[in-house]
Parts: sequence; structure tokens; C-alpha cells
Amino acid sequence: MTKKRFLFCRDELLFPLIRGYGQILFQPSAASGVVFLTTILCLSPQACLVSLTSTVGALCMARKWVRPRDEFYNGTATFNAALTGLALSSMLSFHFLLPLIGFFAGGVTVVLQSLLQSKMKLPVFTVPFIITTWLALPMCTHMLDMGRPPVTPTATSDLLTPATNAAQVIFSNQEWVGLAVVLGVYMCSSAAGNWVVGAAIGSWLLANALNMPAAFISEGLLGFNALILVTALHGRGSQPMSIITGIGISVVLSLGLLSQGVNILSVPFVLSAWIMISLENWLKRKPMPE
Repeated sequence: MTKKRFLFCRDELLFPLIRGYGQILFQPSAASGVVFLTTILCLSPQACLVSLTSTVGALCMARKWVRPRDEFYNGTATFNAALTGLALSSMLSFHFLLPLIGFFAGGVTVVLQSLLQSKMKLPVFTVPFIITTWLALPMCTHMLDMGRPPVTPTATSDLLTPATNAAQVIFSNQEWVGLAVVLGVYMCSSAAGNWVVGAAIGSWLLANALNMPAAFISEGLLGFNALILVTALHGRGSQPMSIITGIGISVVLSLGLLSQGVNILSVPFVLSAWIMISLENWLKRKPMPE
């Protein structure tokens, strides 16, 4: 009986939860998840708590809602919840109700993901995270009077500035966090890790070449969506030119939305990925010239 309980906790709770963190950058690896989760814990124990409760809420809901079961076990059913918990904890001052809010928000992401997958032809990606966070933030701000947390100073090393693009994937602007995120990707796939490094540097170079606002560049706000994009498209087997084009589109979209005061979250990633996937599908259907 004890062995059965151990196997249940390992296979039905622990591994799906940890893999959910790996899936933040579309890496279905428990090793990547451990690196990401440890990094979040070192960065902010409070953020780790809220993110974990959000993921546990998603796990509880996913046991009933998610079909096929592979999405439960490989973490794709829970990574939106992990992101939601991280977003709430990074954009709001800690409140004793925040872990509870995260728990219910995590369950909402699973329901949204299941509903959207049944209606959409394109991949859902992080849309449940975006919708849930956009809904939860005003509620917490106005109903519970949760303000924004203190701002962490941005890292200042020019050499490692591209690392902030990776750090912003988990809502940080610290260079060491970005390096840890890159390490987590390499733990699963060296090819994906190479793409992440290339996207971090490439988006930084593009932003500087186009004279985009220095504050956005140093914070990593213009590049982190590009990193999510390359891992998603690489995992789908997209051609290198499609991935590189997507990086440019995501950087431009990020600047456009940030300039309008939009809380962009991962919106540029989703839009860029949909554009490139739709273009690839159209090219596949287009008849070849004789």
C-alpha cells in the first residue's frame, strides 16, 4: 500500500507538477522543471508559493478535465497555471489571500485551455494564462487593494544584458536568473538551448539596431517573447527561417504593445507564433509551380 501511494504521488502529482514548470519554455523535462522551480524559489519564496498553489489548483482540475492524459503527465495542462501564479506574485504585493487566488486561477487556466482547444484550429499556447491574468489582476488590485511590489533594480552589466530577455520569461530582470533559465533549457535539449541563446542575443541586437527604448531593452521586455517563440516553433519542427522571422515579428509587436501601455505578458509570442504557423500551413497547401 505504501508503494502504491508513493507511485501515485510521484506519477500523478510530483512529475506532472515539475514538468509543468519545464513546459514554461516548452521543455517536457522534469530536469528543466527542477531548474526553473529552484530558480524561482531562490528569486522569491513568495512567488514560488503562489506559483506552486496555482499549479496544484491546475493539477486538481486537470485530473477531471484533461483528455488525452498525456497532456496531464507531460505538464502541458499545468504550465499556464505556473505562469499565472508567477505573474500575479510579480505584479502584486504579497497578500495572505494571494496563494488561494492563485489556486483558483490555476483551475481556471485548465478549463480555458480545454475549451479553447476544442474550438481553435491553431495551438492554444499561453492564451489561458493571458486571459486569466488579465482578469485576476484588476480584481486583486481594486477589490483587495493589492498594490505593486517594490521594483527590483535592473542588472547593469552590458555583457550579460541579453540574459535579462531569458529572465523575463519568469518575470525577473536579473541576469543570473536568465542564465539559470538557459541552463534549464539545455537540461532538456541542446538544440533548443542554442535557439534560446540565439534569440536572446538576436532580439537584443535587433532592438538596439532599431533604436528602441533603452529601458525596455535593459529590462528584457522586448526579447523574452522571442525566447518563448523559438522553443515553441523549434518543438513543432518549424524551419529556421520561420523561427528567425518570428523573432523579428515578436520584437516589433512587443514594442508596439508596450508603447500603448499594454501589459503584454506573452501576447507577442502568441501572435507571432500564429502568424508563422498560419504562413507555414498556407505554404504547404499552395500548389507547387510546374
